[in-house]
Amino acid sequence: MSEIEALNEAGGPTVRTGAGRRSVQVEVYNNVDATLTIGSVAKPNDADWIDGEKPKVDDSLEPQRSQTWGVYNADATNVDVEATVQLIGYGNSPLPVRFFNLKNGTSGVDPAVNDVLKITSRPLSGGDKAHARYRVDIQLKS
Repeated sequence: MSEIEALNEAGGPTVRTGAGRRSVQVEVYNNVDATLTIGSVAKPNDADWIDGEKPKVDDSLEPQRSQTWGVYNADATNVDVEATVQLIGYGNSPLPVRFFNLKNGTSGVDPAVNDVLKITSRPLSGGDKAHARYRVDIQLKS
């Protein structure tokens, strides 16, 4: 069983326990013919990376490949969960990938662009208000 299938079956990250969780995961696909590099990573102190889903500065996202990134917090009722990963290597400015699951039930991925790239996203099945999942596609701007 894959890690994503395990998360779907368990209804959230299996690496932590607690009285309710709030989390967000993104599967990021590089659909351009250029290697992108993680330039910076940021998350609030009250959020933790899901085991095995922490993006690392200077890691590469190769063309036509994907990576899964995720953050969570054990207090589902009082805490917003979010993270931002800046991708560099194609275009004159970084491409920010900000993903979030807020305590008010709003979750998503900010649409972002630089001079040549854009990101689009769509929800993936298996998520709910406490555990949101998205597919993020990086592609050339039209």
